[in-house]
Amino acid sequence: MKYRRSEPRQRRGVAAMELALVLPLVVLLMFGIWDVGRMVEVEQIVANAAREGARQAAVGSMLDESTGGQKNIYTTDIQQTVLNYLARNGLNTSNVAIQFQDLSNPGATDPYQADHLDHLRVTVQMPFNDVRWTPVNNILQNNTTQLTGSADWFSLKDIDVTVSTSLPTN
Repeated sequence: MKYRRSEPRQRRGVAAMELALVLPLVVLLMFGIWDVGRMVEVEQIVANAAREGARQAAVGSMLDESTGGQKNIYTTDIQQTVLNYLARNGLNTSNVAIQFQDLSNPGATDPYQADHLDHLRVTVQMPFNDVRWTPVNNILQNNTTQLTGSADWFSLKDIDVTVSTSLPTN
């Protein structure tokens, strides 16, 4: 029995038309995936920067190498630590907001004022627009997305101990 070959139908323009319809959606999806990946990456960097700032705050004071004495840690020192961490990771630091809080003693505005085991928090916030790679979200939504990282530590400041200089007598 002979099989009859059927003539192939003409489909020359169909593949081009399918590509024209699907390609914008694929490109948009690809840009969206890149954007979400960048957001997750920067969120992790911001959280690590907050952790570094909180670690610095927990110390309260440190040895000054030039004088050999103690140097107090101020909020500006924490802010500089966070900004340095972000800059070393290639992020724009112009709109970064850094906040230090002593949750145990709200009156303390600098880490050196914290007491032993005070609950400290450093919060870092930056707009996603400053670190975005693609313009997809500019088209689809507003530009108010903030990336936030915070870290809680307890003060490791030494407890003040006074030692009597007088010798005991019998």
